[in-house]
Amino acid sequence: MRDLFKNTYRVNFIDKLSDAEIQKNIASFQTNPKIRSVKYEAKRNSFFIEENVIWVAVFHSSTMDKWKFIEQNSKFRSLEEVLAPEIQKQLGL
Repeated sequence: MRDLFKNTYRVNFIDKLSDAEIQKNIASFQTNPKIRSVKYEAKRNSFFIEENVIWVAVFHSSTMDKWKFIEQNSKFRSLEEVLAPEIQKQLGL
């Protein structure tokens, strides 16, 4: 099973960011095509980020007959660490 989900998270900073740092960070986050929204929250000195991700749910003997939820992301090796190549092929990944 494969579905698209809205994933949200917050990136917090200890030291107060300057306006230039805020803009630089926003531009950096926006280079990721999956990110839909980046908002700087001044009171929290943090960024609230929304992105669309594809989660793959797998129940198989290779996952010890337990459900595993894995983000499909070419930058992470999580699929290779959990699923054998032949299973990935069967799932169309």
